[in-house]
Amino acid sequence: MSRGMFDLLAPPARHSEGSSGLCDPNSRSPFPFGSSTSSIPTGPLAGQRSSQPSPAPAKTEKKEKTRCQTFRNPTQLVTLEFGPEEFVVHKDFACHYSPVLKAALNSDFIEGQTQTWTIKKPQKTTGRLFVHWLYFQQLLDRDDWEPSEDEDENLDLPLIQLYMLADKLLIPRLQNTIIQVMHQHVRENTLTSINALDYVYENTKMGSLLRRFILDLCACYMDPEHYSTNPEKVPKQMLLELDAAYATKFKVVEAEKGMGTNWCQYQVPEK
Repeated sequence: MSRGMFDLLAPPARHSEGSSGLCDPNSRSPFPFGSSTSSIPTGPLAGQRSSQPSPAPAKTEKKEKTRCQTFRNPTQLVTLEFGPEEFVVHKDFACHYSPVLKAALNSDFIEGQTQTWTIKKPQKTTGRLFVHWLYFQQLLDRDDWEPSEDEDENLDLPLIQLYMLADKLLIPRLQNTIIQVMHQHVRENTLTSINALDYVYENTKMGSLLRRFILDLCACYMDPEHYSTNPEKVPKQMLLELDAAYATKFKVVEAEKGMGTNWCQYQVPEK
């Protein structure tokens, strides 16, 4: 079995305890380089007391729109094709979480006529991961992916491709979940079977948050000897970007202390 990127990433020596990790305004950046994130105003203290009785609100504020979908039309189904594998799902769910699917499946184009959306060249487990998230907003545990022997070297690709699929379908919530799960895998040293650098750099452009995340992980945790012993596995563009990252004179100790406490610089804004 060939070694990959994540088996060369040593888990951090220490990290913050008890942090939620999701855009905490008082938390540190996971990496010491890159743009900083400003603090988010928290507003007046909810527990502040007053000697005067609180006036009744002038009007009831409009309730926030729910982010979960319900079975309004349980008989309306659509098909999501991931290569030879097909998933029949409720149209309400597909359209609720993806404006792209909503537009396509309600159009006069082939997708609307056939009520089918096709994903080209997917990894085998990408469809299962996507459909599971569509219904539960959670990613399947890696132990439930059940890869075949010929897929053993591609365990990293389903998450990476799922991120790219979420980007294409305009589902930032799924993208942000994947970033945190991938980092957790690195901390636990569980993704051990593939070098995904070429795939990431071939399928992303400069400024991609996914590319930046992978680059920062490598800059902080990859053994420097990997670049000289496996030069064919490191994209040339990545080496140039690594050089720029190291030029910021970041401190690995600070990176380890701050890992996993602030994800804003890698997250896609959610409406």
